[in-house]
Amino acid sequence: MSDLTDSEYSILDELYFVTSFAALHQALPMDKRELIQGLVSLLDRELVMQLIFDPLVNDFEKLDVPEPATLEQSSFVASKKGLLLHNSR
Repeated sequence: MSDLTDSEYSILDELYFVTSFAALHQALPMDKRELIQGLVSLLDRELVMQLIFDPLVNDFEKLDVPEPATLEQSSFVASKKGLLLHNSR
């Protein structure tokens, strides 16, 4: 597995708990384009899970297949694989 970029590391650092795209964008010193690129890379490598809030069950549901078109309406959390890689740095 390849190492993390500084941006990817910073994103994972914020994802120990479920965090919305808006909260990530506010917390990180990167522009929206860089944040989206980092999230897509982390999702492709299964280091992060994309979640959508379902009001019918009043909880988040993990998307089986990441949907880049809905990143800004989603929340995210690091996967076990992502946490292990983040903590190995």
